[in-house]
Amino acid sequence: MRVLLLQTGSTLDEIQQGPGDFDRLFARYLLPGQTLIRVDVQQQPPPEPQGFAAVILSGSPAMVTDNAPWSLAVEQWVQRHADTLPTLGVCYGHQLIARALGGAVGDNPNGRQIGTHTIERVGGVDDPLFDTLPTRFPAQTTHVQSVLRLPSDAVLLARTPLDPHHAFRWGRQTWGVQFHPEFDADITRAYLRQRKADLLREGLPQASLLKACRPSPEATAVLHHFYRQAAGQEIPA
Repeated sequence: MRVLLLQTGSTLDEIQQGPGDFDRLFARYLLPGQTLIRVDVQQQPPPEPQGFAAVILSGSPAMVTDNAPWSLAVEQWVQRHADTLPTLGVCYGHQLIARALGGAVGDNPNGRQIGTHTIERVGGVDDPLFDTLPTRFPAQTTHVQSVLRLPSDAVLLARTPLDPHHAFRWGRQTWGVQFHPEFDADITRAYLRQRKADLLREGLPQASLLKACRPSPEATAVLHHFYRQAAGQEIPA
């Protein structure tokens, strides 16, 4: 059972030399019998979805609003194939899917969100990836741009005080999450160390953010649930 990863960029060098790039970070949570097939969409166009059980769009140091030709090509791919198989966009992928389906993306007017932050589920919304999660749970985040407006027919699933559109579902099986379910607290600490100059310039308290880093198993459960969805397995309560 093959899961397609459309890799839109790479993580920090420090992380690549440790746990690995985005493909290895996502692959460590695969179910038995699943294989992750990585395609670097900055170097080659996305393949046709036939033969894949699901697709993930990764994060990236790039910005969706740069309108790079490779990114626009992935948006067109999403427009053609959205909801034909389970699809999960993470961070950059979340934003790209939202814009491809009619939403808007840009610099978050509330500023950078980085560190372990509390995600709040939207009440009264049923969703197979989020139903078993608590109302509030920690997640690893690092982003400057956000989804400013959801696609008109999207369902809002979660938010934070800095980002009101932190997770959504479009159709039956296409999701976007701004947080990183594939990250752990050590990876987030690496981002906080690497972004030290940016944090200082923006008046964000690096020491406090580092101290606040903590495990985020509920956020990672979203990725577990997505892989189960791809495999047609029941998601445990």
